[in-house]
Amino acid sequence: MALAASVGQNGPMLKEFGTLMPLLRPQSKENGFARPNGEVLSHPGQGDSKMSRATRSFKLKLSQAGIDTLIETHCHLIRTTRALIAWGTTLHVAVDHLGTIPAARILALLASLDVSHYSGQQEHHVGAPHRLWSVATGIVERLRQAAPERSPPTLGTIYILALHELSRAAQPAILEAYVRSQSLDGPA
Repeated sequence: MALAASVGQNGPMLKEFGTLMPLLRPQSKENGFARPNGEVLSHPGQGDSKMSRATRSFKLKLSQAGIDTLIETHCHLIRTTRALIAWGTTLHVAVDHLGTIPAARILALLASLDVSHYSGQQEHHVGAPHRLWSVATGIVERLRQAAPERSPPTLGTIYILALHELSRAAQPAILEAYVRSQSLDGPA
């Protein structure tokens, strides 16, 4: 794997696998790193709100059908937003979208979806903002209040249902959830 350094218009770049990635140049122990434009950072990622968000890892236990749903939903979201996004962002947007659906409709969707078809033993971990957990547990609590006689769904079930529903959502609803998740994804 050969890496070739080249100089682009924005300063030093690292060419790896056909892509150009900006290099952070060490300035000194006191100053930390500098971007190619000369901006000094105390650590890589500082000042970039997308990189410095508080995140945690969320576990998805999926079957092959569940993995297919995750992939389809991820691609559907990318096509809709025209943005290259992380897998955790897909889960975050899906749960955020599910949070906008009335409890009665979510209960009906749960009754009609065979969650066991999508859940499985393959564990996948995706990084998403802490807020995802708050939104998902809020959905579970709404369902508990709407149907106290029923056992509340697990968070894994909420994640699967959210992915399933986002893959079928209309473009305006997807864009609204995406914008909302991007503007509110600080720690909850």
